[in-house]
Amino acid sequence: MPDLRLYRVALIVALILAAASLLALRSPQPIALSTQPTAFDGLAATTDLQTLVRDFPGRVAGTDADRRAGAWVAQQLAGDGLTTHIDAFPATIDGRPVSLNNVWGVSGGGAQGAIVVIAPRDSPPLSTQGANNDASGTAALLELAAVFAGSAHDHPIVFVSSDGDTSGALGANDFLDSHRDLSIFAVVGLCRVAGRDVHAFTLDGWSAQPRLAPPWLWSLARAAGRTGGGEKRVPLPPVIAQLLRLAVPSGGGVQAPFVAAGLPAIELSAPGASYPAVADTLDSVSPDTLTRTGRTAEVLIDSLDGAALPLQGSASTVFFSRYRQLSGGVVIWILLVLTMPLAVVTVDLLAKARRRRLPLRHALLRLALRAAPWLATLALVYLANLLTLLPGDLGGAVSPDAAVSHAPRYLRVVLILLFLALAYHYAMAIERRLARRYAADTHAVVAVAHLALLAVAFLMLPINPFSLALVLPAALLWPLARPGPWTRSRLPVWAGLAVVAVALIYFGERLHLGWGVWWYFFLLLETRAIPVGAVIVAVVFVASAALLGHELHSPLTERRLGRRELPGRRRAAGDDVRLDRRRPAVGDLRAAGGPPSGGPPAHNVGRLRRTPEDQ
Repeated sequence: MPDLRLYRVALIVALILAAASLLALRSPQPIALSTQPTAFDGLAATTDLQTLVRDFPGRVAGTDADRRAGAWVAQQLAGDGLTTHIDAFPATIDGRPVSLNNVWGVSGGGAQGAIVVIAPRDSPPLSTQGANNDASGTAALLELAAVFAGSAHDHPIVFVSSDGDTSGALGANDFLDSHRDLSIFAVVGLCRVAGRDVHAFTLDGWSAQPRLAPPWLWSLARAAGRTGGGEKRVPLPPVIAQLLRLAVPSGGGVQAPFVAAGLPAIELSAPGASYPAVADTLDSVSPDTLTRTGRTAEVLIDSLDGAALPLQGSASTVFFSRYRQLSGGVVIWILLVLTMPLAVVTVDLLAKARRRRLPLRHALLRLALRAAPWLATLALVYLANLLTLLPGDLGGAVSPDAAVSHAPRYLRVVLILLFLALAYHYAMAIERRLARRYAADTHAVVAVAHLALLAVAFLMLPINPFSLALVLPAALLWPLARPGPWTRSRLPVWAGLAVVAVALIYFGERLHLGWGVWWYFFLLLETRAIPVGAVIVAVVFVASAALLGHELHSPLTERRLGRRELPGRRRAAGDDVRLDRRRPAVGDLRAAGGPPSGGPPAHNVGRLRRTPEDQ
């Protein structure tokens, strides 16, 4: 078993080093908030929203209503005096090819770097009017274009009405790819900005890469919300949420491609109460919320226009408050330091196994048998994807708002789970058969499980170093597991996987997927949005947990280690005390009148023989 004294010393050292790393905390880049009075006309924006809903209902990406709405937006931008363009581009949505259009206009300025204001124009596939998602964002965009077209500003401001963004930021991705020569200063996204019963604005600075919007932009958007939004709350994401987003990158908003490219970008929304797509009508929007959100965006754009170069771009920087931030490199260092106790314990376990000449190959074989059913099921899922039995190429990052994200294929998933159960049952039958012929020592199994966890941690580094946060609880808890009741054996092992459940609950709530979050992540897996290497590493992680928990809680373990070694037990009178069978017991010698001639000295008689398993 792991040496707890060694583990405690290593943990204390790791905690000291991690605490010392916090000396690297720095203050975010200060950006002054604009004091210019706002000119956003909420009544005009509400009129534009009503026009979009009534004249162009059902603006699903690629439909005739979507194209006609794009032409109308282009007319409005040109009417405000902006130089207007329409960019057509092909895309794939839910496996079908479509033709989409980005509409954008430029309000000139002489300073270097353009401020991009972007809002989706299309509505979700199941919607009829798409009032809040996202006629409201387009209406706010048009009114902001009218405001800045009639006022002086330093930086050029590009207003983009993007297409296909409810299916995974397709329009935002195409605009970024098609305009690589455009020097972008900052990006402000607008989506679902007119919800009813809104108590707080929502900021989205995430992406599908381990990058976040810079801390200064989060802080500036929060201050703008308090000024232009009439003291509306604008909560900042806690540190745990930032670490989860870095460990499991996911972001489908219009800001996501820009953040992934390292540009400072953030999306502002006021979704309010959650409505099904078919119920997203004019009755679900609030003109007052639209006005407050529009003024917040105006203050934010004005503040960006007055900011001095250079600005920190999107990166993996984590912020603890508006006044303290920690670079991504330091965060990775802290995660590595906190895995040091696991590395120390693993090396000690392997050294003990070598001194006792315990073979590890049988324990490695058991680990392989635990992982084999999962790997076979993974291969089946990828095969089903190639045979189009499961959703295939979805045309980019899977959006939580896409129709496919809300349509689980229950029957096919059940068949896959049935295959997994049969494969696991067969693998366990093979394991039991091999255990009768080649029994693996419990110490060897524990050493192999810890070695596998350490390998998982280091294999995550080239894939996504922030994913170490997902295995950190296991790295801290597994060395504490001991043979005996489930509270001492299985509980510490499976508690190490608790962060996976926490991540699912968090994303289910934040992405408005609820219990359907399992299907969303299944889509990410089978479309290989999650790298294959990361999935294989996760399989080894789960297999190691299953092996360690079963071994420590198994009744066979008690017999192997000897019941007198288990913590919390007193040796009963009938317990087996392993006497050296080559020598007679003390009671036998007394009955015979003393040791036999030529026998061992009396002081050695009855001495317990220690075996490697007892040590």
